[in-house]
Amino acid sequence: MKKKMSRWMAIVCAVPFISFAQNSAKEGPEGTLDGLTGNDRVAFVASFNRSYAKSEEPLNDNRIKSLYRVNRDAVRGAEGADRKAVLAEVFATAPKASLPEIVDGFASELFSRKAGGFKDDEAFIEFASAALLRISGRLNFADDEPGVRSAFAVVMFLKASEGRPDDLREMFMPYVRSGSHVIAREEWFPAAMGDGGKTPTYEPMLTAGIRGEAPNHRISIPQGGPEELNRLAGSENQIHQAWDVSGPMARSNDGSVPDDGNALGTGILRVPRDRVQDRNSPWYRRTRRADEPSGYLGQSI
Repeated sequence: MKKKMSRWMAIVCAVPFISFAQNSAKEGPEGTLDGLTGNDRVAFVASFNRSYAKSEEPLNDNRIKSLYRVNRDAVRGAEGADRKAVLAEVFATAPKASLPEIVDGFASELFSRKAGGFKDDEAFIEFASAALLRISGRLNFADDEPGVRSAFAVVMFLKASEGRPDDLREMFMPYVRSGSHVIAREEWFPAAMGDGGKTPTYEPMLTAGIRGEAPNHRISIPQGGPEELNRLAGSENQIHQAWDVSGPMARSNDGSVPDDGNALGTGILRVPRDRVQDRNSPWYRRTRRADEPSGYLGQSI
C-alpha cells in the first residue's frame, strides 16, 4: 500500500466532497483538493462542474457561490503549468450562468495585480497571454459556446489588469474564438466593462446563444450529391483492376475509361490491361510502330 494513490482513486475519494459542496454554501474541506495535483485536479474540476450543469436543481445564487468557491480553490491551489490547465478546465466546463461570478471573483481574488503578485505590466501580460492561449486550446472541446466562453476569459483578465496598460482589449482579442471577434468588440466587451459610464452587464454574453449570435464553431464537411453517392454505391464502381485505383469511373463499350467531366474523373483516357495484352486489340503493345516506345502493362495513353 506504499504506492501513490492512482488518478481515479483520488477522484473517487473526492466524490463525497463534490456532494458536500453542491448542497452547502459553506467552504469545502481544503484537504480534499490538497490531495489532488496535475491531471487529477483537472479531472475533479471537470466532474464537479458538469455535475452542476446536469443537475435538475436550479442554479440559484447559493449554488453559484458554492460552485465558485470550489473552482476558485482548485485554481488557487494549483501551481505552475497546472494552474493554467485547471483555469482552462474551469472556463470549458463551468455552467455558463456561473461565469459572471467566476470572472469577477477570479479577477479580484486570484489575478489582480496584488493578488497575483505581478511585479509589472510585462509580468501580468506574459501570464495572461499564456493562460488565455491555454484556455483557447481547451475550448476546442468546450461543452458549449466556445466563443462566449473565450470572451468571458478575456474579460476576466481585462478586469484583473485594473486598466493597465490601456490597449489590452485589442491585445487580447486574438484569444477570442474565431467568428466572435466582431460582436465581442462591438457589444460583449463594452457591456461587460461598462464603457461610457454604463453599469457593467454580462447579459449580451449570457443570451448570445439564445439570440443566435454565438457561432457554433463546428466544422461542417461538405457531402456529395445524390448522383455522386449513387455512383460510389454502385457495384460497377468496385475496384477490380490496377487502373481503377484513381477512382471509380464509367467504362465505355470498348473497355477504355473516358473522361466524363465529373469531379471523380482524372482527365485522361486509360486502357485496361486486358486490351494491352489482347493480340487482336489495336492497343496491343507489340503492334505499335517501331519508333514508338513500348510501355509497361496497363500503361495509360
